[in-house]
Amino acid sequence: MKSKIVLVKGNGQLEELMKRTGNDMAGGKLTQIIAAKSVQSAGALPPEAQSETVYSAGVFAHSQSPDAATAFVFFLTSPKAIATLSAVGAK
Repeated sequence: MKSKIVLVKGNGQLEELMKRTGNDMAGGKLTQIIAAKSVQSAGALPPEAQSETVYSAGVFAHSQSPDAATAFVFFLTSPKAIATLSAVGAK
């Protein structure tokens, strides 16, 4: 089995790997699987096999549009954005 494991980096490589090698399944970050239009999510791995990715956001001190950037960061934590992310399986 180990000889068949291929590490890919980036969203686009998941689909390219499938096309190139004819693999039947892949595992990866939920965002990669959702972004790959030709891959169907089969579900999450059990909690003991998960690792959490923590995202954070900030506005550059010399931003040309600090108000817009700040508004976008606040939007990302809004109920609407959280509902959208939850609808595709992100927590």
